Amino acid sequence: MRNKNILLIALIVFIGLVWLVPLLWPISTSLRSVAAFYRNPNLLLPLDGITTFNYENTISRVPIEIWYLNSFIVSLSVTVVVTMIDFLAAYPLARMKFFGNKFVYFIIIAGLMIPFTVLLVPLYDFINKLGLVNTYWGIILPQFVSPFGVFLLRNYLLSIPKELEESARIDGANSFKIAFNVIFPNSIPGITTVAIFTFLGSWNNLLWPIVATQNPMLYTLTAGLTSITSVNVPNYVTIMATSSIIAGLPLYLIFFIIQKYIVSGLSLQSGLK
Repeated sequence: MRNKNILLIALIVFIGLVWLVPLLWPISTSLRSVAAFYRNPNLLLPLDGITTFNYENTISRVPIEIWYLNSFIVSLSVTVVVTMIDFLAAYPLARMKFFGNKFVYFIIIAGLMIPFTVLLVPLYDFINKLGLVNTYWGIILPQFVSPFGVFLLRNYLLSIPKELEESARIDGANSFKIAFNVIFPNSIPGITTVAIFTFLGSWNNLLWPIVATQNPMLYTLTAGLTSITSVNVPNYVTIMATSSIIAGLPLYLIFFIIQKYIVSGLSLQSGLK
């Protein structure tokens, strides 16, 4: 048994190191000079000297604090609205019986199969007709739809015992009170998981913010950092590595703080003890 535990721990450590490689390389590259990188581009640690020039150069060239603010405004707005809409959509699909329930659920799941690039042109045309191009609303509104969140929350809500609802109805509670006073508190892990994935998706969204605005002061962080890179400059690789670390740092922090909610949410078990 002890040997099996040692082998398991060794396997976990090995897998962890493998997963760290894609993270260590951009960190190392961002902390090295251009000349040092081209001498040995495969170093996973900056053993030939550490420099903060890449970060200073990137931050001094662009309004990165504004791009950070834009990303937080967009991501938080999208997360709050999408999470609430997904809960309101998942609740009747999971806890109510009505004609066409399965058909509606099938249509929502079918939305997962449609590539966003297919919707890009008509979506831009729609936003343009509303006069929302080069505005916050033009970036935010199209991200308010999340079939994946409905799918995840519906399956999570199915795990909550029906006896809770029956007891609440006996006490005179209507569907609205049951949804927000009974089901919602017991769905916090699932709701948190949807919120996390929504925030990450919105934060990393690159294509739509670039299409929806041409104003650099409205760029999100991913769109802004992409705009300053060019394959024609000698420090292209170090700029890209530095940009990826700058853009990803908040996500790393968020993940380590609330990773337990991701695990509990994906287990599709209710918050009941």
